[in-house]
Amino acid sequence: MLEDLFQSDPELALYIERQRFQASMRDQSRFESLNEILPRMMQSIMPDAVSTEPEEGMAFYQLG
Repeated sequence: MLEDLFQSDPELALYIERQRFQASMRDQSRFESLNEILPRMMQSIMPDAVSTEPEEGMAFYQLG
């Protein structure tokens, strides 16, 4: 569908692509912010919890 639009109205197609890209970047930055905030929230809720990070970007907690 977008390919057809590129042929009929390339300016509109580029605008749509730019909007989609910016939305994906916003989603990515929200996800990164959440990854920074969640460990602090968990630590304040469960101060005895120990953070372990088996995979980058995912925090798991277990009671120490």
